[in-house]
Amino acid sequence: MSNNQPLSQHVLEQLDTLLDRYGVAVAELERMSALVTETEGRLSQLAADAKTLQAENERLRLAQGAGGSEEDRAALKAKINEWVREINTCLARLNA
Repeated sequence: MSNNQPLSQHVLEQLDTLLDRYGVAVAELERMSALVTETEGRLSQLAADAKTLQAENERLRLAQGAGGSEEDRAALKAKINEWVREINTCLARLNA
């Protein structure tokens, strides 16, 4: 019987070690989950900022094209023509 005692004690010590490691792993998982959530939030904000900056860039390019060189005016005219085609397509769909 004394032969089983050290074995069971050893198993209990291993179980304690495993439980400690499990606790550490759960804490690390929670920390990483919070980090992922924070990173996703920042990524979403950066994507929104990028979209806003792209729209601002497009607006500035068009504004510059109105008073810029011949090439800039041609780009502006092409963009306006593209918008007119899109508007016409939308109107055609609404009238259908």
